[in-house]
Amino acid sequence: MLSLWSDHATNPWFELGRSLSSFERLRREMDRLFDDFRETYGPAFEGGPLGELTDTGPAYVIRADVPGLTEKDLDISANGNTVTVRGERKQEAPKGYAVHRQERGNLKFARSWQLPAQVDSSEARAELKDGVLTLTVPKTKQAQPHQITVKSS
Repeated sequence: MLSLWSDHATNPWFELGRSLSSFERLRREMDRLFDDFRETYGPAFEGGPLGELTDTGPAYVIRADVPGLTEKDLDISANGNTVTVRGERKQEAPKGYAVHRQERGNLKFARSWQLPAQVDSSEARAELKDGVLTLTVPKTKQAQPHQITVKSS
């Protein structure tokens, strides 16, 4: 087969292939950077506050970071052994003012925690202090640890 281009330097298809290869390397590197970002900061950016779940024996305690939110901005519900926290913050300029720079936008999230045992949601308590939401959710009587007394015979 006879080619119009005798070497790679004058072959436009060769140059196009090299350019596409460079874009493919760039795409792979960008994917890697975004994956690293998601692993490090994922929960904070993927729809919910960072939190921790601890077991105190008779209850579960969930602490979640919700800076800038008030109790009016939060909605908390429990269904079975799942606790869900929803929050929304709307950023609006006061009447008569113009926004020159807005880095804190509107925020809306929902985050659920699956608890390891059944809970009594009617006895749950929530407290918001210094941007930290603390939920205390008692376990049902059947799910609480029981001490068993050993008798000798």
